[in-house]
Amino acid sequence: SKGTAAPRYGSKRYIDQAISTFPVRGLYRAYYSTGSTVYKATLMINNGKVYIDTTTTATGHIWVEKKSGLNKNQNYEFRQYANLVLIAGDSLDNPILRYDVQLNSVTEHLTSASPVQLTAKRHILSKNYYLAGNIKETTAGTTYYNARVHYSLLIGTAPYTINMSSMTVFRWFETFPDGEEITGMGEIDNVHIFKPSSIFQLEFDILNLGSQGGDQSFSKVVQGFGCIAPKTLVSNGKFYTFLSKDGVRIYDPTGRLTASDETKVISLPINPIIKRILESGTFKNANAIYY
Repeated sequence: SKGTAAPRYGSKRYIDQAISTFPVRGLYRAYYSTGSTVYKATLMINNGKVYIDTTTTATGHIWVEKKSGLNKNQNYEFRQYANLVLIAGDSLDNPILRYDVQLNSVTEHLTSASPVQLTAKRHILSKNYYLAGNIKETTAGTTYYNARVHYSLLIGTAPYTINMSSMTVFRWFETFPDGEEITGMGEIDNVHIFKPSSIFQLEFDILNLGSQGGDQSFSKVVQGFGCIAPKTLVSNGKFYTFLSKDGVRIYDPTGRLTASDETKVISLPINPIIKRILESGTFKNANAIYY
């Protein structure tokens, strides 16, 4: 009998618009609802430019350039709080960017009251605080603190603001001085900070203790392995998976898994491939998703 052919899902471009021949360095889908209005936007960073698509119909999608002049070779992390999407690049050449889903605008997220400017490779939002790690601090000169974490004041009610100025005055801490940089930050119950050979845990109620009381503790919870490729760190909300020095590892910080499974290498079937990228040094370009 004769068969039929049909196009597969994903066989057509989401947006059939030529932008450049450079690779996509960052991609994020943003949603925000006020209760009466839903905002949706797709963000894409390519060739040092930020493009946004806010089309709400099934067809007719188009990229609109919103920001240019960025480092063309850096990769990006996206973090969203309500209508604000914060974008950090891993070269530290550009300020943290802020995309407002409601206003459909991209601006540089700078300090206003302090002469100190911060940019960061890694960042996370936790318990209504913004934390930025592996940072560059610029005043009269520039200093790189690859193991330092800065944090904001408590983020208030709408209209939401994340005050970068509040992050520059004493609101920071150092991870243990072992010479390694912060390669990732995540949250499963508590904040976890990854380095190539270790993992740290930040447990807190309130970060700015001096003004509001509260409780916090910071400790090293893993020694001997960590995340060596930032773009491989993924979480399903129960455990982390990432590329370590001995392969792809799973790590459960809450004890939900059995003791033997709490942390183990899960890449044994593809060890020859893992060994090859580790030995060649190309592991830093590795990517992973949880699906």
